[in-house]
Amino acid sequence: MSARGKIITMICVVLLGLGASIGLIFWSTGVDDLSIKKALTSQDIAIQALRVGRNTSEQLRDAREIILFGMDSHADFATHKNYALSAFSKWGDYLEDYALLSGESSGAAAGTERQKSFLALKNQYNNIDVRVETAIESHQEGNQARAAAELNAVVLGEYDKEFLPGIEKEINTDRSLADDAKGKAIDHSRFARRTSIIVIPVVALIVIVLSIILTRDIVSSMEKLKKGAEQLGEGNLTVRVDLDKRDEFGSLARAFNKMAQDLSDSRKELEIINAELAGFAHTVSHDLKGPLAAIMLAGPALREAIDNPEQESLGIDELLAIIEANIEKSSNLIDDVLSLAEAG
Repeated sequence: MSARGKIITMICVVLLGLGASIGLIFWSTGVDDLSIKKALTSQDIAIQALRVGRNTSEQLRDAREIILFGMDSHADFATHKNYALSAFSKWGDYLEDYALLSGESSGAAAGTERQKSFLALKNQYNNIDVRVETAIESHQEGNQARAAAELNAVVLGEYDKEFLPGIEKEINTDRSLADDAKGKAIDHSRFARRTSIIVIPVVALIVIVLSIILTRDIVSSMEKLKKGAEQLGEGNLTVRVDLDKRDEFGSLARAFNKMAQDLSDSRKELEIINAELAGFAHTVSHDLKGPLAAIMLAGPALREAIDNPEQESLGIDELLAIIEANIEKSSNLIDDVLSLAEAG
């Protein structure tokens, strides 16, 4: 893997760790929000159930004061009845909201046990309300005994034995659901925090390890290249950098080795050329010395022939011919050397 690839890998690991941590935080936040909403909705349901029970109790108290004590508080009776019906309406709305938070459709929510219990309590309340209204009407008609009997039957029968326990059961159920939702929110928050605490150090450790490996690799490669360059600068053309890698440093090492090999080959070629030049110079100097030697020998002989013409020796014409011939030979050799030099 190249150095760039290692750096990209390290960046990807960092981004992956950060993404995982951020994802856990967002997931925890979303789950916490949902759990908190469910907890608050369950609390609202419990509050509305409590309001239903309290206002129903107030209705019965108002009816008892009207029937048993002749107190004209029918207006309070109607107010508490409206409060109870309003609480039932909100109770039903909150049940729908809870069903949606739980991922259920409104039609499915209507078939849940909580919805069935709610409808059963609402029907019981309607029966209680009708019977209480009947008792009040009996009181207004002057049939006190019948009104009192009907009221007592409602209070001691349907209200005490079925309606009130049902309301208390729903309140306890919703409080329990609210507590469970709060507990889940707390658990999710703890899980997210603990996971983040684990993920972040692991990512940091991976980054540190990768950084150390990458740094050591870079430093080692640069050190080998530096030593090779120093030895090459000192004239050691046999030096080679041993980096069997497929990254940028490996490419640089291969280029360095090729350069060193080219320099070594060039030196060998220069040595061969220098040897050839030395041999050529020796040959040229030897060939040039022959005519020059002849000229040098003919010079004194020519002077002696001129000074002593009576002596038997080579004639002046012969000596001049020798000198001219060797001068021409030297000139031809020099021309050949020049032609050879021009030919490379």
